[in-house]
Amino acid sequence: MKYLLVGIILCLHSISFAQLHQHIKEVLVEADAEKDAIKQQKEAGESKLVVGSKDLNNFGHHAAGDVLKRLPLVVMQGPPSFSRNIMLAGLDKQFQAILINGERPAGGEDYRDLKLDRIPMDLIETIELVYNPPATMGADATIGVVNVVLKDTPDKKVIAADLSIDNTTTFAGINPEFALTLGNKWNKWSALGTYSLNNFQRKNTILLSDGEISGTENETLDVWIQGFTGTLAYKPDSTQTFKYKTFFSRYTEELDFLAGIKRRTQGGLNLTADTANDNKLRLLHIHTLSYTLKKTSLTWKNRIEMAQHFDSKDRWRWRSSGSGTEEIYEDEYQINTDFIANSELNKKYQVLNTRNDLKAGIRFSALNRNYDRITYTKLIDHLFWDQIEDGSYTLNEYRYSGYLSNEITLGNWWILPALRYDIDKGNYSTASEQGSVSYQSLNPSLHIKYKVNSELFLKTDLARQISRPPFNLLVPVDKIKNKKELIERGNPGLVPSTAWNFGAGAEKYFGEKSFVSVRGFYSNLRDVIEVREIGIDETYGYRIFQSVNIDSGKVWGADINTRFDLSVLSLKGFAFNGNISWLGSQVRDPGTFKLRRLNEQPHWIINASVDYLNTRKKIQLSLGANYVGERITAETISEGTPIEALVQQPMLQIDARIKYFFASWGSVYLNAINIFDSTIDTKQGIVSELELIGRNFVAGISLHF
Repeated sequence: MKYLLVGIILCLHSISFAQLHQHIKEVLVEADAEKDAIKQQKEAGESKLVVGSKDLNNFGHHAAGDVLKRLPLVVMQGPPSFSRNIMLAGLDKQFQAILINGERPAGGEDYRDLKLDRIPMDLIETIELVYNPPATMGADATIGVVNVVLKDTPDKKVIAADLSIDNTTTFAGINPEFALTLGNKWNKWSALGTYSLNNFQRKNTILLSDGEISGTENETLDVWIQGFTGTLAYKPDSTQTFKYKTFFSRYTEELDFLAGIKRRTQGGLNLTADTANDNKLRLLHIHTLSYTLKKTSLTWKNRIEMAQHFDSKDRWRWRSSGSGTEEIYEDEYQINTDFIANSELNKKYQVLNTRNDLKAGIRFSALNRNYDRITYTKLIDHLFWDQIEDGSYTLNEYRYSGYLSNEITLGNWWILPALRYDIDKGNYSTASEQGSVSYQSLNPSLHIKYKVNSELFLKTDLARQISRPPFNLLVPVDKIKNKKELIERGNPGLVPSTAWNFGAGAEKYFGEKSFVSVRGFYSNLRDVIEVREIGIDETYGYRIFQSVNIDSGKVWGADINTRFDLSVLSLKGFAFNGNISWLGSQVRDPGTFKLRRLNEQPHWIINASVDYLNTRKKIQLSLGANYVGERITAETISEGTPIEALVQQPMLQIDARIKYFFASWGSVYLNAINIFDSTIDTKQGIVSELELIGRNFVAGISLHF
């Protein structure tokens, strides 16, 4: 691959070396995006972190999850390129909200979570991490909100393209990647469209050993991700804007599984013969119409949104058992359809020396979820299926919301009291049972910002948040996962988790490119939802897991985050980005009744990267590190049987990029992910598990006109 990169450089170098402009367009675009991200962060009243296009593109990641893991408090589940599920402050994915352009998409899947590997990086303008969102933003995130902002209409003509190839050390082959962005503005009209295509193939190998026997599990994956985002805007005059936005994502995955060993429910390992083939298709499309009227002291925003998510999966599996070879077929299909309507009025007014911005809004959302899942099982020499398990259900949810806030500016003080009232109603139906859910929540928030001077700000916030139970955990059906040999059982008795969150911090800025922020937080949670092993299924012999509301819990932590232009230290062209997060928690285990940490919450998360840019030599270098400390799923007791703790060892991942600008409008690059071939090392009792994830390389050409 390095020879290919050198060849591209030599071919293009001769075209424009002598004609290289003084300014490199790609560098200017990224510099403007970096300044804009810091400006948004600086001007915001709430504590948030804004990630611009420079950081999004820095290491050539496929999807949003691989970028988010470099932010404070964030842990991503899954190896590189498969960073799908986000854990903020160590809490599971149902405790935070993933938004696209400020709204939850229909692709909430089982846990109301959007798989972040479904959003290609080329479609994203910025990512916002809001630690304790105000009530006006929504109160459905116990710990925080991740808002993915897709590309919007430009002020001038935009033409950009990226063509690259992907290769990993775990799988032989070259995979194509492509992205194209076109945008322009014509008088009262403006439009932009971005299309992205990614293909990557991986082989994930897990080595298992219990000291007596050992074996491997192998997964070979072939993944295609297509994405498109488009915006069309019309401004008939200076006060009105009509806008249509769309987002489309298509994710396909073919997986072949082969294992010669498996875990025993009572501990240790057994030899086996196990093969499977999976085929997945996920489609998500979102359409948004909005109208904004903006006058001197009045702004009126209206929008309606329709989103639909299709997800299908079929799996064939053959495995050895005590009575012979079993054949298992899983057929799964689901459709989520979501409708949202929102109207918001902002009125600016002044009382004596106090500037006020009053905001009032109403919102309605309706979600219909049809989930069909049937599992067939038989011995391979039997003519008919021995067992048929139906885990299908339908679910409807309706949410009625109203919110009110008043932004007060008095001298150096900025104060935002807000209140939100939500009414949730829902009903579900399975093959044998029907039921309904209903709850109301009143969620206040208070955010305060004090301007010490033009570069130093103090912030504090207090808010009540909730997290509704995930879909599949609420409906009373069994989801049989043959590959993992477990059953997820629904619990209609679950109630929403609630939390009072308090945070405080300081932000110091140094010009347009540098800042240091320090923040601490404390969260008091009630009815925490956690997964508990409740027994062994008599038919399958699988472990049964069910989510339950456990005792109240506490989560706390602190982080330091910085971005610094090192030219002030006479290191021209160098920049440093880094953050360190410390986390703690306390809950009562429902099995042992002992106090412990939340499952999988690390003590430490550390990220650091150094960037170097030399426009005279037309080169850009980046080196980054991501460290996640030890993560423990605590030991517990299930039906009198002790379950040993599962410990995932600390992991350090190092990534790098080199980029050469052959013209003011183009560059070639080489990205290396996990260059030291780090592994994921897990241990439970006598069983050791080592996951080999390999190195990943991407070489390509980027054009900006």
